[in-house]
Amino acid sequence: NDKIFNKNKALQILENNFKKVIQIERIKLITSTKNIPFDENFVLSGLNLAFLGHYFNKEIDLYKNLYNWPDGIFSKISDSKIQKIPGKNLIENLQIPKNIKNIYILGNLSKNGKKFIEEYFKLNTFHFDLPFASIFEIKKSIPKINFTNNDIIFLTLPTPKQEQIAKHISENNSYYKIFCIGGAINMLCGDEKSVPKFMEKN
Repeated sequence: NDKIFNKNKALQILENNFKKVIQIERIKLITSTKNIPFDENFVLSGLNLAFLGHYFNKEIDLYKNLYNWPDGIFSKISDSKIQKIPGKNLIENLQIPKNIKNIYILGNLSKNGKKFIEEYFKLNTFHFDLPFASIFEIKKSIPKINFTNNDIIFLTLPTPKQEQIAKHISENNSYYKIFCIGGAINMLCGDEKSVPKFMEKN
C-alpha cells in the first residue's frame, strides 16, 4: 500500500542519505575534468546510486585519495546545482597531461574499444582482461605491473568491484591514477547503446 511503498517517501530517504554522504562523510567531489588531480595519486569513481548503495552496504570504503565525479541521477536527488557528468562524457573530455605516456585498461574490453582509446588519446594502450569472478579471484588475476607517474589506469568492472580493485592497486603501488569507468568505453566505441539523451539531462 501507499504507506509502505510510497515513491516520494523512498526518494526522500534516498535524498537524505545522499546529502549525508556529501555533507558529513569524506566525499571529495570533482565537478569538472579540469580539476582531476593528475599531479598526485588518485582513484576517481562516479557518485551514483550504485556507488551509494554499495557504500551503505559497507562494500566500498572512503579513503584518502578517492575522489568522485557527479554521475547517475545526481541532480535529481539533490538541491545542488552541480552538473551531472555521464561516464562517457568524462572520458571524452579528459585533458590528459603531456607526461602521461601509457594507458592500462583492466577488465572487459573489446578490440573495438581498445582501438577507440588508442586513436582517441594517441597513447600506448595496454589491455588486460580480468575474470568474471569473486573479488579474491580478480585480485589474483591483476598483472604484475610497476605503474609509474606516466601511467593512467582505466578499470572497466562493475561497481563495487572496480572500486575494490582500485583500492587494492592503490595499496600496492607507489604511483596510481585510476579511473573507475565501468562500461563507458563500450558506449563510446558503439559496442553498447548509450543512455537516452533525456536521462543524461539534469
